[in-house]
Amino acid sequence: MGRDDVPLFRALQGEVVRNVEMMVIPADQTRARVLVANGQPLISSDGTLLGAVATMHDITERKEVEQSLATSEAFRRAIIDSSHDCIQVLDLAGNLLFMNLGGQRLMEIEDVERYLHKSWPELYQGPDREVALAACEQARQGRVGTFQSACATAKGKPKWWDVVITPMVDSEGRVQRLLAISRDITESHLHQQEWQDAMAFFADGI
Repeated sequence: MGRDDVPLFRALQGEVVRNVEMMVIPADQTRARVLVANGQPLISSDGTLLGAVATMHDITERKEVEQSLATSEAFRRAIIDSSHDCIQVLDLAGNLLFMNLGGQRLMEIEDVERYLHKSWPELYQGPDREVALAACEQARQGRVGTFQSACATAKGKPKWWDVVITPMVDSEGRVQRLLAISRDITESHLHQQEWQDAMAFFADGI
C-alpha cells in the first residue's frame, strides 16, 4: 500500500474512508496483522480542512477464523463431491436444493440447475413416487426413511437405487432440511433378478 492509499493520508485530502483492510508487518517482524481502517476529515464550519482522524481495528483473528472456515468448507465439499453415492439436500417440501457432483454423474445430469427447486419425488414414477413421498414424510417427522426403487437417469438409462432419507436438524432439534443419499444398486439388483429367474426356471422343470 502506497502513501497515497493510507486512510489517514486520504482523509487529510478531504476524503471519507471506510472499512479499508490493511496488512501491517510489525517492527519486530512477527506475524503480519490485518487491520481495518477508517478515516474522517475534520472540517470547520466555513469548510476549511483542519486535519483528520483515523481509527484502526485489528481483525487478524477474525480473518484467520474466516479463512479456516472457508478451507474446512472446501474440504468437506471435496469429500462430498468425490462420493460414489448420490447425495441430495431437500427442503421440507421435498424440493431439491443440492446434488453432489458424484450424484450428477450417476444420474447423467449435465445441468443440475434444471432440477433445483423442483420436487425430488417427481423423479420417481408410478408407485415408486408414493414410496419416495412416504420416506420424505418420515424424515420430516424426525425419523429415517428408507426404500429401494427404480429411477431412470436424465438420459433415460434405467437404474435401481437404495435410498436413505434422514432429517437435518438445527441446534434446537427442529428439522430444517432433508438429506437423501441414493446408492446405485443396479448391478446387484440385476444379478438378483437373474438368480430369481434361474431359480424359477429350475423350479418349473421339477
